[in-house]
Amino acid sequence: MSNTTPRAFLALFIGLFIAGAALVLSLPAVFGPHEHYQAWLAMILGGVTAVLAVAVILMRPPRRGVNH
Repeated sequence: MSNTTPRAFLALFIGLFIAGAALVLSLPAVFGPHEHYQAWLAMILGGVTAVLAVAVILMRPPRRGVNH
């Protein structure tokens, strides 16, 4: 068995981290005076974060020591 984590999983996880951080940083602008595009930016980042989260969950490596 290989101890390496698949590169696709790592890429998705890093993408999820960056998208989530960008979403958190863009949310305060939605609740104050803002430009018209900031609400759309928050919605798009939320969608990207959700899609990446589902992809990370589906592609996560199997747990060790669990017999199926």
